[in-house]
Amino acid sequence: MTTTTAAASVQSVWFPIVFPGLNELVAARGASWHTRGGRQDRYNLTKRRLHDQALLCIFAAGLRPVAAPYRIAYEFHLAARRGDPSNIRAGAEKVILDALAKGRAGPRGWTGAGIVHCDGFHCYRGLAGEAWRVRGEPGYRGEGVLVTLQEARP
Repeated sequence: MTTTTAAASVQSVWFPIVFPGLNELVAARGASWHTRGGRQDRYNLTKRRLHDQALLCIFAAGLRPVAAPYRIAYEFHLAARRGDPSNIRAGAEKVILDALAKGRAGPRGWTGAGIVHCDGFHCYRGLAGEAWRVRGEPGYRGEGVLVTLQEARP
């Protein structure tokens, strides 16, 4: 969904994905095993799978590139109110911002949607808002995250 005003554009995308918290992503970083094809890293496999799912959601939503600096609002839809909200947001934010960015070339690079230039300080201006909905509450859409991307005008 995209709304454009004279002041700034606002775009939204729904991710029907249960993202791991940052603690789970960090724990996966040290988990690896060797196979005939080489070393497998649980963090890279998990992040690549989530990144690909997020890209599909972004492309399906038809988001347009944002030229200006931006802010993001998150609306988390959870099955239950468990865990640490900052941990939940940080894990989802890591994957979502990487998927929204243009990506990086090279053997360790990734393909991004190119909606935003990057998630560096010169582009990302922080949170525009955050909301939490739990199963049974009004507005609950099923587990996932609704992300609203807003151009941040100087």
